[in-house]
Amino acid sequence: MFTQDHTHTRDISRRNPKLQALTDGSRGRVSPGLSSRIHPRVDRDVTKTRWNNMHKQDARRTEGRSPVRDATVADCVACSREFGRRLAEDLGVPVFLYGFASDRDYRKTMPQIRAGEYEGLGEKLKKPEWAPDYGPASLVPRWGATVTGCRKFLIAYNINVLATKEQAHRIALNLREGGRGKEQPGRLKSCQAIGWWLEEENLAQISINLTDTDVTPIHVAYEEVCDFSVFVF
Repeated sequence: MFTQDHTHTRDISRRNPKLQALTDGSRGRVSPGLSSRIHPRVDRDVTKTRWNNMHKQDARRTEGRSPVRDATVADCVACSREFGRRLAEDLGVPVFLYGFASDRDYRKTMPQIRAGEYEGLGEKLKKPEWAPDYGPASLVPRWGATVTGCRKFLIAYNINVLATKEQAHRIALNLREGGRGKEQPGRLKSCQAIGWWLEEENLAQISINLTDTDVTPIHVAYEEVCDFSVFVF
């Protein structure tokens, strides 16, 4: 399944490891050209495979709602690596691995790989430690780079707040694990967050990614936002 989220600057492809035509689903569907949105990105950004470790009987009860069943982490890692290899070969673009598919600690997370964003990608690719896992170590201006990997389910959770853009940004810094830097970490583990103003909605929003809800559940993130906000809706 391929979807585009223009507000948050995402082209998202979700794949089942059992599929063989790994790159066919996205070829020709990704619109070229650069984005000027405010979500951190390296442009043609994320493809991920996700596994479900439920018991088979539980999986049958949720049939139609679980994107991956009867698949292991190893299955998903193999899928993402094969997808990355074929995408790079077919389209000649840089591809990075992340999550369980990456064997380098300094480039396992999306914030690590997205650092510098599209504007800094050309210089980043020149550094030996940032050579892509597949494809050319040079910028493809109309594409950027693709990141593919395997991880736990990520919960994207947006909370609207009665606040200014600056206040929303400060709340996000207080929440996210990276905080304001190593000297000022945030309050929530396995949490990525950014605060912004949505012009089309005329409101401020805290956009949160919870990368492990066993560590930080949704209700904890919500309550933390409430602690910092005058009004949440």
